[in-house]
Amino acid sequence: MANRTVSIWKYVKLNAGWRYCRPVEANDKIDPHYVHVNGHAEKRPGKFYLHWLENGKQHWERIGNLKDALKARESQQARLAAIEHGHLPPTAKNAPKTIAAAITAFLDEYRIGRDGKTYQQMCTTLREFQQSCKKQLLTELDKTDVMNYWQWAFDNSPTHSRRTASNKTFRVHSFLKANGIILIASKPNEKQWRIPKYTEEIPEVYTDEELDKFFAECNAYQLPVYRTFLQLGLREMELVFLSKDDLDLKSGTLRVKEKPDYDFDVKMYRERDIPIPDDLLVLLRKHCEHAKGNLVFSTKDGKPNFKLWRTGKRIARRAKIDPGRVWLHKFSASFATRLLLAGVDVRTVMYLGGWKDMKSAEPRWQGVDFGIT
Repeated sequence: MANRTVSIWKYVKLNAGWRYCRPVEANDKIDPHYVHVNGHAEKRPGKFYLHWLENGKQHWERIGNLKDALKARESQQARLAAIEHGHLPPTAKNAPKTIAAAITAFLDEYRIGRDGKTYQQMCTTLREFQQSCKKQLLTELDKTDVMNYWQWAFDNSPTHSRRTASNKTFRVHSFLKANGIILIASKPNEKQWRIPKYTEEIPEVYTDEELDKFFAECNAYQLPVYRTFLQLGLREMELVFLSKDDLDLKSGTLRVKEKPDYDFDVKMYRERDIPIPDDLLVLLRKHCEHAKGNLVFSTKDGKPNFKLWRTGKRIARRAKIDPGRVWLHKFSASFATRLLLAGVDVRTVMYLGGWKDMKSAEPRWQGVDFGIT
C-alpha cells in the first residue's frame, strides 16, 4: 500500500554542510524563511523539496519555492491516493512530472550562461504560465493552454501589447520543447497553433519640450542619471552596474564592459568606449564626488539601483508628462536619432549604441530624412 504522506522539506546549508530541514509551521501555515535546526528555529535560505514513500522507496523531488511546493504536494498526494484505491497503477519509476517540478529543473539549466535579467524574465513568464493554465501535470497540457496564455499575457499587458504576449509565449515554447512537448508551430505548413504576429513599431523618441520638462523636475541625483541615459545611450543594466572604474573623467570617456561580480554581460558581448559630452562630464564629476561605493548611480547604501524605471514615471507625473510615454529604452532611441540628425555616420551610431547590425538600429531612424546620399 502506498504511503499517502507527502512532506515538504527545505534543503539548507548548515555548519556541518547541506541538510534537509523541516520548515517551521504556525497555524497550519509553513513559514517560507525559517527551518528547525537542532530544536530551534533559524532563518535559512534554500530550496524546497517534496518527500514521500512509494513501493517501499523514498522519493525526493526538488520544487523550488514554497508556493509551488504546496501545489505539488497536493497533486502528489492525490496521485498516491488514487494508486492506493486502485484507480491508478503504481508508477514509481515513471510518475507523471508536475509542471512545477519541470519548471524548476528547466530554470536550473536555463540560468547557466545567461544574464540575470534574461533569467528573471523566463522565471516570471513560466510562473505566469503555470498559474494561468490551472493544470498540475505536463502530460495534461495541450495547445489550448498556450493559446490561453497568449491571451492572458495580452490582456494583462499594461499596453495590451501583442509583441509582449508573443515574446512571453515563445519563452513558454522553449520550456515545453525542452521537455519534449511541441504545441506551437515553427513552420507555416504545420498543424500546431501558430503564435499571432505583431506589427514592428518604430520606437518613439522624446521631444525637446518633453526633455526640458522632465529634466526640470529631476533632483541632484536624478539629473545625471537620466542625462546619462539620453546623452550616452546606455541600456538600463549598463547604467545600473556602471562603476567609477568605467569612467575616465580626465579624457572624458566611458567604457561599457561586463561585470562578473553582478553576473552582467554586455549586449552582444561587445565592450565599447563612448565619449562623454562636456556638459554631462561636469555633472558626472560632481556626482562621483559624493557617490557611495564603486557604483556610479548606487542607492544610499551603495547597492545597485533597480528602481530607475519607477522613478522616471514619478518624475514624469511631476513634470505633467503622460507616464505612459516615459520608458528608459526611449532615451536610447532619442540618443541614436539625435546623433544621426547631427550628421554622425550610421556605423558610428551602431558602435556607440552597441548594436550589432543595421537591422538592430534601423527602426530608430526609419522615416527620417537626414539629407544623406
